[in-house]
Amino acid sequence: MYEIFEGLLKDLVLHRPDQPLDYLIQRLQKPKSRRVFMTGPPGASRKENALALSEYFGWSCISVGDLLKKEVSKKSEHAAVIQEAFKLYRFVPDSIVIDLVKTQITAAGEGQSFILEGFPRTQVQALSLQHLGVVPDKVILMEVQAAATAARVKANLLANNSPLYGPELDEVSEQAVEEYRLHIKGVHAAFPGFVYEYQADEKDQNEVANDLARMLRIRYKSDAPRRPPRVILLGPPGSGRSTQARIISKRFGLVHICTRILIKAEIVKKPDLAQVIAKCLKEGTLVPESLVIPLIEQRLKQSDCRVNGWVLDGFPQSEAQINLLKSLRIRPSLVCLFEQPEQESLRRLQHRKIDPDTGVIYDMDMSPPAEEAVSARLIPLPEDNEGVIKQRLQNYLAQQHHVEEAYKDMLFTVQADQPIEQVTEVISDVILNPIF
Repeated sequence: MYEIFEGLLKDLVLHRPDQPLDYLIQRLQKPKSRRVFMTGPPGASRKENALALSEYFGWSCISVGDLLKKEVSKKSEHAAVIQEAFKLYRFVPDSIVIDLVKTQITAAGEGQSFILEGFPRTQVQALSLQHLGVVPDKVILMEVQAAATAARVKANLLANNSPLYGPELDEVSEQAVEEYRLHIKGVHAAFPGFVYEYQADEKDQNEVANDLARMLRIRYKSDAPRRPPRVILLGPPGSGRSTQARIISKRFGLVHICTRILIKAEIVKKPDLAQVIAKCLKEGTLVPESLVIPLIEQRLKQSDCRVNGWVLDGFPQSEAQINLLKSLRIRPSLVCLFEQPEQESLRRLQHRKIDPDTGVIYDMDMSPPAEEAVSARLIPLPEDNEGVIKQRLQNYLAQQHHVEEAYKDMLFTVQADQPIEQVTEVISDVILNPIF
């Protein structure tokens, strides 16, 4: 609701209608349109990614490069100027580009969503959007290394039968890189807070398009009052779920609720439970619901969870556990489902060890202990042999459909076979800028 009023107020300021009330009613009746601009240097695969995003979201795709080529092909009054710019690989004059883009935006109207590729590339072009009363939802700035840009410039010049070669070709490509770097600073200055920079180096086009689509699905940061996050992290054994739960809880001041920790504390109170837990770990089966559910219920009812929010680590994993949360009227704000290949789970779990003195678990590949004395006393976890791991994976996959069905409206998939820091940033981004 806050975002709706905020958007309406912005529209009133921009358009200043004679009949504000009628205007607001009409705006509420129209579907929300999205206006995304994608710019970047040669070699950043702007057009390919813009087309992929437009197809994914069902938006129109407007390419400035195609508009300019069309002007040349129909021999318009600007054709000669555009052709000369192409020949020397220099920017086409702003006035020409702005007129072409203005025509397209006007034709699109207020209700049509679009992604405009290749604009704005200068501060003058960026400021022209403000004069048109257009506020971008996002300006995506694709970035690649200067060497990749220079190589693309050379390839394009040669493909267009440029007479340049050798040192002259190198000089023109370097000038093109410098021209881009100079002008893109003005775009940043014109749209602070709207520019999303994306490093596309050494990534295939599908990965880039998927990352950009995820970013565009995220609602933009709001100043509206928000309830504390209530996050569930689920995933197969060895997916780094507990590591992320610890990091996320510290970063956002949330309560970390971990079934392993709760059970360990319960064993101290009731030593006879140790044999039951040991049997489950040895066989790779789930700990009995009769033990886990009361522990989770008691913890969620404590005041720090209600005030600060929480991260549920590895719970719920079954239909009965899902039903417990429903009976308590607990609805998470986000459910992150970690995914990774089975072989990666096996590799990670077979390379981790536990400190028997502190209970801290270390990944000996990714984050071994800094102190030699700690390393010397580490031991393998009894449940980390291949047979038990495969049984745990089988049990997890057998229950996964219950989670996907129960939380389909708030489910976010996380590719867990990435560096820890990268996974953390993905989750943090969704918590700060909710999709749902």
